[in-house]
Amino acid sequence: AAIAAELESHETDLRTTMERNTAAIDSRASRDLMLAVVISLGVLALLAGFLFLLARSIRTSLGRVEHRATTIATVELPSIVAMMRTEGDLAQVPTIEEIPVETGDEIGRLSAAFNELHRTAVRLASEQAMSRAVVATCSSTSAAATRSS
Repeated sequence: AAIAAELESHETDLRTTMERNTAAIDSRASRDLMLAVVISLGVLALLAGFLFLLARSIRTSLGRVEHRATTIATVELPSIVAMMRTEGDLAQVPTIEEIPVETGDEIGRLSAAFNELHRTAVRLASEQAMSRAVVATCSSTSAAATRSS
């Protein structure tokens, strides 16, 4: 009976120790889980903020390129072509305001390509205006020569 009571006492002590250890492990695991959740949410918030800033930067850059391209296509290029048709000095190609190239990424390369396209269009318009002037001069010279013959 004394041995049974001693075994029962050890069993109770072991059970109590195991319950305390289990509670401590559960408490640590819960705390670690909460810490992991808080860190994960913080990282997600930082990532969301970074992605928001990146999207806004891209949208702003593309908006500038779009606005400038629309202004060039609907206002500046037609007025340059009209000026070349009406003014006598066709040798001087008007200067154009380029889209600022601020980065070397895709948007910066798009801006640079559009600037080159704009320069080419103005140059071609100038060459076409000079060709028309030469043809007009030749025609008037030919007409004058035909009348005097």
